[in-house]
Amino acid sequence: MNIIQNYINEHYKEKITLEDLSRIAKISPFHLNRLFCLEIGITPYSYQIHKKIEKSKTLLLQTGSIADTALEMGFTDQSHFTRFFKKIIGTTPGKFIKSNKS
Repeated sequence: MNIIQNYINEHYKEKITLEDLSRIAKISPFHLNRLFCLEIGITPYSYQIHKKIEKSKTLLLQTGSIADTALEMGFTDQSHFTRFFKKIIGTTPGKFIKSNKS
């Protein structure tokens, strides 16, 4: 699963489908999803979302713009980004920026 993990790490901003990943791994989408979950603990989709959110924290602190960060990370819109950010980090992007300002 390292090849899939590395691919997601390099292309996390892009739209990646399970079919794309299964072609890279040369196994069926179902089998890939199952193996990835067993080895990594989450689905490839969840892994990509977590990677986007982790990278977005740095960008938020640099730019201070939630909308720009959402677009840069490949989210559909600001509310889509905010929903995932709050679910994973436990706070909204705005509160995250305020609490991490120097």
